[in-house]
Amino acid sequence: MNPADQSFWGRPAYLLQMPDGSMLVSDEQLGAIYRVTYKNQQVAAK
Repeated sequence: MNPADQSFWGRPAYLLQMPDGSMLVSDEQLGAIYRVTYKNQQVAAK
């Protein structure tokens, strides 16, 4: 939310977890679907 004018960029409406662990998020205001993923990066021990 933009506190200066009380506007917002989107409105998440629904979530769906996919078999690969990613999440789909639908944006009701913009008519978009976003895919959120996670990539595990392991740090080598010293």
